Amino acid sequence: MAKKKNQQTSTQSVKNKPNKITFPFLKREDALNYFCLLLIGITTVIMAWWSWGTWCDAMIDFGRELYVPWQLTEGRTLFTDIAYFNGPLSPYFNSIVFLLFGVHLRSILLINFLILTAILFFSYKMLKEIGSRTGATLGCLIIITVFAFAKYHFIGSYNFIAPYSHEMTHGLLLSLIALWCLSNYQRKNKNAFILVSGILMGCVFLTKVEFTIAAAISLISGFLLILWLQKEPRKPAVFKLILFLTGVIVPPGIAFLLLYASMPALQALSGVLGSWVGTLKPELRNMTFYQEMMGIDQLGMNIKIVFAGFGCLVLIFLPAVSFSLMSQIDKKRNRIIGLTLLTGAVLTSIFLINPLISFGPFMLRPLPLVLVSLIIIEAIHLHFQRRENAHTPVTILRLTVLIFALLLLIKIILKADPSQYGFALAMPGTLMMASALVDWLPAFLEQKGKVGAILRLFSIGIIIIFAGIHVLWSGFWYNKTNVKIKTDTAEFYTDFRGNSMKEVIKEIENHASPQDTLAVLPEGVMLNFLLQRNNPTPYINFMPPEFVLFGESNMLKAFQANPPDYIVLTNKSLMEYGFQEAGVDIGIELYQWIDKQYSPIKQIGTESESNLPFTSMRLLRRMQHPSSSHSKPDNG
Repeated sequence: MAKKKNQQTSTQSVKNKPNKITFPFLKREDALNYFCLLLIGITTVIMAWWSWGTWCDAMIDFGRELYVPWQLTEGRTLFTDIAYFNGPLSPYFNSIVFLLFGVHLRSILLINFLILTAILFFSYKMLKEIGSRTGATLGCLIIITVFAFAKYHFIGSYNFIAPYSHEMTHGLLLSLIALWCLSNYQRKNKNAFILVSGILMGCVFLTKVEFTIAAAISLISGFLLILWLQKEPRKPAVFKLILFLTGVIVPPGIAFLLLYASMPALQALSGVLGSWVGTLKPELRNMTFYQEMMGIDQLGMNIKIVFAGFGCLVLIFLPAVSFSLMSQIDKKRNRIIGLTLLTGAVLTSIFLINPLISFGPFMLRPLPLVLVSLIIIEAIHLHFQRRENAHTPVTILRLTVLIFALLLLIKIILKADPSQYGFALAMPGTLMMASALVDWLPAFLEQKGKVGAILRLFSIGIIIIFAGIHVLWSGFWYNKTNVKIKTDTAEFYTDFRGNSMKEVIKEIENHASPQDTLAVLPEGVMLNFLLQRNNPTPYINFMPPEFVLFGESNMLKAFQANPPDYIVLTNKSLMEYGFQEAGVDIGIELYQWIDKQYSPIKQIGTESESNLPFTSMRLLRRMQHPSSSHSKPDNG
């Protein structure tokens, strides 16, 4: 009888056991990982297809990212033949891309897709290490939907596929790999990771100042924390620090020697320093454009927005946290409450979609305060762990990445959002905030005997809303980008400016020979790349930052020594920099010289449209040009 009873009980328990999904060729854990990676891949393909060809800006910034590496493949040298204000790493890397795959826009786009893939890969690895698979997947989906393919106004190039400055995406990827190497050193205690981390830090130095500062301070902080917690003896600690610094020195040292072969030592040193030279110029830092980007143009109002936004975040998550604290350990009920909150949040956002999209630019404003709060929490956590001698690599990695994310926001400290510089600078901070909401805080509640499922599910709902708003916002501008530009070296879509561009391209091809040179003022070097026309001067743009960095007198001398055969003058307003217009209150002597030396051959657009940038262009020809007597001015 007892035997029968046991058999019945075991049969009953088998019946009551929930059916688990089995994978004949994969472990369950591997299958879930592949599912998450597949979801990330599918989302990437959808966003790429939807935004296809809309990434690069027709006239602003991105043309420089194509023109400079092309010129390097033609034998010109950075910092002597081409005036450049960032580090040398990105232009020379992109020139190698052109040499390998051909001088065409698609070559750069292909490599940038690979760079995005690498950013997603290392972000996934780190987010999974400091949180969970769910948090890592959501983080990558945020990168794809909010940052990678972003278009939040008519100006393009603030995305990962056609960035306004490749130093941003290159610097971000190198920094992430360096942080990952530091984490690997802590877990595996191999000095090779310290050396590689230092070398990557040296490569970051050759990109932009903002990434150099953020990566250097976070890596050194993390490294010192590891040595302190491991109670490393002095001699090995000093050796490891020297090893790291040696790695840091190597890339700038090699760059200096390579540049020194083509230019004087002082100029080579200035080239290696890159954007540090401009950062030290107060007249550049004080320009209204950079003050507005940082948010110090309206200091009081922007501080209020940051604190008000932080207060709103607290209020939004308060109900979910309250439910988590009050609930008993009843997984089924807590999941129902969490799913109800998630569904309610998503449905409410659908009804409020228009106001929420208008609120989009303010959503990440409280990010600096959130990161400071998380740094304090993790520092306290680490302190207690050390007292109990139970510190983990996870806490140090969290702290290191949080410091990196916070320091990246310095340039946009009171105006953190995904548009403009925020597409790269606000990305790590956003991921850390999402990881804290989905992983760290729910896990903390669970450690205290509460159920974190409510907060976790509610946070996922808020992240879905956040990403959805930004996708719709980008979608609006994708639809506005409907004018196709196609030449032998590029094919892409742009907005209303494309009509003027197409007309000026046609006029230049009609009037100029393939050997004729071209300059576009105050900016628009994209035309040089599209038409494969050299600018015989070292200068690419003629905007206020370039006038400050290189000097108008030097630009004028370059034009006098090597005058371009043709010049295109565009109607770009300089109000954002605190000036009216090039030739009116900045660059006056250069524009006066152009007026004397060049004659107009075509007016494209009308002067009355000057409030819309790049809708009015004037094509000019040098009066001494051999063919100038054969054509009369055409005012269209």
